[in-house]
Amino acid sequence: MNRFALATALVIAAATSAHAADNGWNSTADIDAKRVREMQRIEDGRRSGQLSPREYNVLMREQRQIARDERIAKADGYVSPAERARLNAEVERASTDITRLKHNGETAYNTPWYRRWW
Repeated sequence: MNRFALATALVIAAATSAHAADNGWNSTADIDAKRVREMQRIEDGRRSGQLSPREYNVLMREQRQIARDERIAKADGYVSPAERARLNAEVERASTDITRLKHNGETAYNTPWYRRWW
């Protein structure tokens, strides 16, 4: 009976620690949620014509870099406070870039690329 209680406690402890690693303080779910919103803003800008093809490519390259940096930060199984701060700063900078490029007056319809084909 004593072994059973010990085994049960170990299973519960392992499950709890695995859950904490995935969804707790070590999670980057907040960063992922921000990136999802940014990707929606980029797609909205592309569809509406607010972003030129060049601007769209620049923003997508920036999103790929953030994803790469997040994978590197998670590689050891622990996202340190410094890594989290760096990722949040990258996401905030990307958000600023999206706003700046969507509202700079350059659209998909007034770029040399677009005029060349029409």
